[in-house]
Amino acid sequence: MVQTLKELVFNLSGPAVVAYFALKLVQHRRSYRHLPKPPHHILWGHLKVFGEVWTPFPNNLHIQAANTILTQKYKLPGLGYLDLGPLGPCQLLITDPELTLIFNCYEESPQIIGAGNIATSGGAAWKAAHNMLALAFSPSHVRGMVGPLAEEVMVFRSVLQKHAVSGEKFSLESELRNLVYDFAGAAVFQTPLDTQKRESTLLRHFTDACNANFTVQSSRNPIKLLSAIGKRRAAASLSKKRGLCITDLIIREHVDKVGKNGVPALDAHFMTMATTHVKTLLLAGYSTTTSTLYFTYMLLSIYPDIVQRLREEHDTQPQKLNELEFTTNVIKEVLRFYPYPTRGQMTDPVQLAMHMHPALFPNPTVFDPDRFSRDDSPPNAWRAFERGPRACLGQTLAMNVMKITPLFTIQDFDFACADLEPTKQRVSWTNLDVIFGDRAFQEQVFEPKSRDGMPIIVRRFD
Repeated sequence: MVQTLKELVFNLSGPAVVAYFALKLVQHRRSYRHLPKPPHHILWGHLKVFGEVWTPFPNNLHIQAANTILTQKYKLPGLGYLDLGPLGPCQLLITDPELTLIFNCYEESPQIIGAGNIATSGGAAWKAAHNMLALAFSPSHVRGMVGPLAEEVMVFRSVLQKHAVSGEKFSLESELRNLVYDFAGAAVFQTPLDTQKRESTLLRHFTDACNANFTVQSSRNPIKLLSAIGKRRAAASLSKKRGLCITDLIIREHVDKVGKNGVPALDAHFMTMATTHVKTLLLAGYSTTTSTLYFTYMLLSIYPDIVQRLREEHDTQPQKLNELEFTTNVIKEVLRFYPYPTRGQMTDPVQLAMHMHPALFPNPTVFDPDRFSRDDSPPNAWRAFERGPRACLGQTLAMNVMKITPLFTIQDFDFACADLEPTKQRVSWTNLDVIFGDRAFQEQVFEPKSRDGMPIIVRRFD
């Protein structure tokens, strides 16, 4: 009887097992001999080199920053290999914008989200997920969300007003998190959460789950609001699609496709997938949008000339968000410094390395929103939302959130970061640590975030 490899190894003696795995390790390391990579060790692979990258930085340095340091320090070409086995994933680092179009990359699935979500699935499953969500993020529906978003931002403005009166420092991250979470409730469920007005147990559980890196079993998921999917069935039977929230539209599309006599049953498979996709939308949009907003305020706090230009543009009272050209460019420049990084991938497009490459973005260390009006970079170089068929489905909505928030706040408030602890410049591609210290580098939890809640002081601008 032919033994399986597992049975063969199990039956070997102790020294033979050690010899077997040593041989496998050496074979694995040798497979990298002729590949573009940082300096490679026959036993340690890139584990030692990778550890050296992290040494000057605080804990939980985001993987995008670490990989950007590696690619620039060792002058890796558009494709480079990183051998972190057996303790970590072996990665193909992509820093050429054109090469990223070849690879169909998607993330591992956090357990709390569930398998088959649009961010982690491929093939037919991804196409089905995309079709389920496409209407909810169509331009016409996104335009209809501007009003509810503006209402939530006005609440945020009143929160800033209270902090301006007190003059005390506060956590900008916490206040922005409340704002984005409230808007998520309005957009996804058409349900007021009022997180900005009072403490939310739901948000606390939600944040705890994110900070635990999604090791919580989905069966113990505390996000009780997701049960609202079943309760939206009546709304899904409405004859008009305009005005429905995202959950309504997901159900409505299912009703239109498989309904019988206008009142279909919401089968178990559909309910599972709808819940998975809604959780994906909440988790993905919540943390990334919050992150970009507080890094926007952080950077604007040291560029008063850019703040003045924003105020001048906002004074013109444009009728449409797409007329806010300079505001859009500011957000895009923030996202060049702090993109929405992907995580946990064998194939890893290193957006930050592309955004900080002088051949793609001249003078990359300079915060220069006007570079997007000059259009002096290759068409595929800016990858904050990725590109191609797997680009972020909600990028238009996210950009609207990030434009409306400063539109209602920059005009009336000045922001100053508190408790700064500057350090020396530690990397070639940014000098922001000279001003902001460790805060200049994103921390990796679920999505990139600030290191200390972004303490800030706000004052009225008159």
